[in-house]
Amino acid sequence: MIYTIKNFYTVNPIRKQWLKKIIDRDYENDIGVPGYFSFPITNRSKFFKDLYEKYLVETKKLFGEYTLDSSNKDTIWCYRSKLTDYHSVWHDHINTSTINAVYYFQINKGDSVSFNNNGIIENYEMDENELIIMPNYLIHRPNSPVGNKVRYSLNMEIKTKQSVHKVFKCTKFGTVMSDHQ
Repeated sequence: MIYTIKNFYTVNPIRKQWLKKIIDRDYENDIGVPGYFSFPITNRSKFFKDLYEKYLVETKKLFGEYTLDSSNKDTIWCYRSKLTDYHSVWHDHINTSTINAVYYFQINKGDSVSFNNNGIIENYEMDENELIIMPNYLIHRPNSPVGNKVRYSLNMEIKTKQSVHKVFKCTKFGTVMSDHQ
């Protein structure tokens, strides 16, 4: 199951410019994991704390109460790409989370992400400020940006004591797009 929440978190244009500078500073410091094209956000400003907290609240609305695993981290990772600087790999989050989410902080109209649903590739065109919530096993990748703006995708993870199948109340792998408000 994939859940989407449109207009999950919006910020005014002035604050957005300030936040992009924070993200770009971490990008320039290249403190990410070698071989991956994302990097952790080191600034713990109110925006990033609120974003993660809102994510926790929404997942509890969706899935009911769950127990955070002691290894859960509230780190937010950024995948930053643009037409002239784009790298993408198929990946999942099995080793690091139970519930995975991507918040699209800034995108170009027409940007998309692909999901591998048991060998069937499904493309999804996201909106700016949209949150996509998915199980850890779902294989996905960002597609090349289509416009001139830098795309900022913020990844958040929740590691629970419960299994992914218990949290998502499913017994087999599958993809269903579902708007949740």
